[in-house]
Amino acid sequence: MDNELSIGIDLGTTCCCVGIFRNGKVDIIPNENGSRTTPSIVSFTKKERLIGEFAKLQMTRNYENTVYDSKRLIGRNYDDPEIQNGMKLWPFKVIKDTKSNKPLIQVNDKGEKKSFYPEEISAMLLSKMKQITKDYLNHEVTNTVITVPTYFNNSQRQATINAARIAGLNVLRIINEPVAAAIAYRLYNQSDYEKYILVFDLGGGTCDASILYLDDDIIKVKSTAGDNHLGGQDFDNRLVEYCIKEFKDQTGIDVSKNQKAIRRLKLVCERTKWNLSSSQESTIDIDCLCEGEDLSLKISRLEFEDLCSDYFNRCIQIVERALNDSKLKKNNINEIILTSGSSKIPKIQEMLKKYFGKEINKRIAPDEAIACGAAIQAAIINNYEDDDLKRLILLDVVPLSLGIELGNGKMDFIIERNTIIPIICTKRYKTIKDNQTKIKLRVYQGERLIANKNQFLGEYIIENIPKKPKGKIKIDVTFEFDENGVMNATAELIDFKQKKNIDIKMIYLNEDKINKLVEEGKKMKENDLKILKGRNDNYENNDLIDIEENILKLSLGIELMHGGMKKIIPRNSKIPSKNSFSYNAEINNNKILLKVYQGERILAIGNTLLKKIEINLNQKAKFIKLEIIFELNEDLNLIVICKNIDSGKIIANTKIQINNQFEQEYIEDQLETSINMEKNDRKKLKQKNCKNQFIQYALKMVEKGKEMIEKGNEMIEKGKEALKWAESHQKEEAEVYIQKFKNLKEI
Repeated sequence: MDNELSIGIDLGTTCCCVGIFRNGKVDIIPNENGSRTTPSIVSFTKKERLIGEFAKLQMTRNYENTVYDSKRLIGRNYDDPEIQNGMKLWPFKVIKDTKSNKPLIQVNDKGEKKSFYPEEISAMLLSKMKQITKDYLNHEVTNTVITVPTYFNNSQRQATINAARIAGLNVLRIINEPVAAAIAYRLYNQSDYEKYILVFDLGGGTCDASILYLDDDIIKVKSTAGDNHLGGQDFDNRLVEYCIKEFKDQTGIDVSKNQKAIRRLKLVCERTKWNLSSSQESTIDIDCLCEGEDLSLKISRLEFEDLCSDYFNRCIQIVERALNDSKLKKNNINEIILTSGSSKIPKIQEMLKKYFGKEINKRIAPDEAIACGAAIQAAIINNYEDDDLKRLILLDVVPLSLGIELGNGKMDFIIERNTIIPIICTKRYKTIKDNQTKIKLRVYQGERLIANKNQFLGEYIIENIPKKPKGKIKIDVTFEFDENGVMNATAELIDFKQKKNIDIKMIYLNEDKINKLVEEGKKMKENDLKILKGRNDNYENNDLIDIEENILKLSLGIELMHGGMKKIIPRNSKIPSKNSFSYNAEINNNKILLKVYQGERILAIGNTLLKKIEINLNQKAKFIKLEIIFELNEDLNLIVICKNIDSGKIIANTKIQINNQFEQEYIEDQLETSINMEKNDRKKLKQKNCKNQFIQYALKMVEKGKEMIEKGNEMIEKGKEALKWAESHQKEEAEVYIQKFKNLKEI
C-alpha cells in the first residue's frame, strides 16, 4: 500500500535525489521538470522563494540571494575553517549568531532582510523532496532515511535531523553515504558474500573513496579518504578559465573581472562538461558575453580531459590513499561502485578501470545510487513486505567502547564495543571524598583501561553539591547511542532532581584505526592494570567519581532471528534497570519463541539460556512487530514484557530470577572468550543465515510452482529436493549454501 511507504533522500552538496522502494525495486522520483536529481540551491527573490532548477537560473542575476553549499555549513560553528574559507568564495553573506557562534545566511527575501540557519536552508531542500514525492504519489510521505558523509560528526548529524523535522519529515535513520551505496549494490547482488567494494563518490564539490567490507548482514567501512574541495565545480572552473583565455585571444577583452559574464559562462561550461560525457565534441556559444562581443568555440573531449588532467590524477590519488589505509591490495577489491554525477565522466571511469584492471559495476546510475540505498533502508525499517528485503537487514554495532574516568584514572566502560545499536545504558556512581562539592564527568572512547589513554569526547562539571560523607551522593550517568550514529550522554544527581546533558564530540574512525586501538588495548592491558594497582582513588586530588557496586555483571538479552544476541540490559548497568528493544519477530505455527540469555557472546547460544518463552498467537502473518521490555529489580527479578506494537496489547509477562553473584575472574574469562570467539561466532551466524535463506527460497519455489502451469512440476520437485538436502546437511559451510542458492535461482 502506498500509504505505508517511506522514502530515501540523498541530501547532496550540489544535488538532491529522492527514491522510494515498492514492487520489488526502487523508483527514483523525477521533479516537475522530469529531472531525477534536483540542484541543492535556494533563491530568494522579491516575489517568491525558488528551489532547485529554477533557483539555479537565478545564479547569474540574483547571486547575492541565491544560496548553495548549505551542507558545508550545517552543524558547524561560525569560526570553523571550512566556513571561513567558503566565505571568501560564496556570493551570499554569512554572519555570526553571537549567542550560539553558529553561522547565519543573510538574504533579501521578498523585500525584507532575513537571516537563516543552514538547517533552515537544508529544510527547504528537504521540503522540496517531500513535495516532489507528494506530486508523484498523490499523497504525502513523511517517513524517511537521509544520507550523510561518513566524516559527519555528532553536531552535523543532529543538525541534519533537525532540518528534516523543520521540513515535517520523520527521520527513520541517518546512514553514511558509502553504506547507502553498498546497500543498493547488495539488493542487486543477493548471492554475493564476503566482498570488498570501492565506493567512488565524485560530486560537484567533493571527492571521496571508501572501501567497504560486505559479509552477510554486516557492512563495515574499512577506510575513507577524500578531498572536500575537489569535484565537478573545479572541472567547470577549468573550462571557464579556458574560455576566458580564448575570448581574450579572439576579442582582446579580459572578461575575468565581469562577474555577471563569469556566472553566465559557468552555467554554459557546466552543460558543456555533461555534453562531453556523451559526445566527443561540444560547442560553447554565448551571445553578447561582454562589451557586445559573442563567444563561440568548439572543444573536444580530449581537450577537456587534458585541461582537467591534474584534477583527475588527484582523484586516483584519493583512491590510493583509501586502499593504503585499508591495508588491501588492488586485487582484493571485488567491485567498483560509482556514486554522484561527476563520476560519470568517461576519463574518470577509464582511469579507475585501468588502475584496478577490472570493469566498473554500472548497474546503478551514479547520481542515484545513494538515494537508492537510502530508499531500500527506509523500506526495511518501515517493515515493507518484500522477500528480497528480509535478507538485507543490517546490524550496526558500537565500533569502540564508551565510558567515563573514575577517581583512580581507570576507564569504566558503560557501552562496550560490538554492542548492537540502538542502545541505552545507565550506571550509578558515587562521590569519592568527604564533603565533595564538585563532580567532573569525563567521557572517553577506546579500549585502554587507563581513561586518558583513550579518545577524549567531552566533559561536564557539576558544582555546588551539598556537603556529604564520601559515597553518600549518588549520580546516574546515561549513555544513548542511536541508529543514526549520534551519541547523547546525561548525568542526574539522585535525590536532587538535577539533570544535565554532557556535550559530546564523537570521533568517527575507519575500521583500520579502530582495529589498531583494539589491538593496543589488548597489548597494554597488563601494563595498564599494574599502573592502576599502584593508585588510590584520589591519586590526583581530583573531583571524579567511583562506581556504585550494585551493577549487572553480565548482559541480559534475547536471540534474534539470525541467531545473534541483542543485549537489552548490557553488563555494568545499574540495578534496578529498565530498557526495551523493538524488532520484527518470526511467527512459526502461530507461535513466537522468545529465548532470554545472559552473557557477552554475539552468538546467542554461546551464552547462558535463562528461559524460553512460548507465546501463542492467532494470526496468519509471518512476522509481528514486537517491543521487548526488560525490567530488572533490586531482588534480581527480571520482568520480561512482550508487547504487540500494532495493537498495543501485552502478549506475555514473565518473571525470571537471575544470577549476579559472579567472581571477577569468571567475568574476565567470559569477556576474554567473547573477544576470542568473535570471528568464529560471526562465521556461525553467517552459516545459519545462509542456510535459512536457502530453505526459505526452496519453500517459496515449491509454493510458486503450484501456481504455475508450465514448469511448475519441475520447480516443485527441485524445491522439495533442496529441502530434503538441507534437512540432511545441517552444518555445511556458508559457501555451500550460497552455491546451492545460486543453483536454485537459475531454475
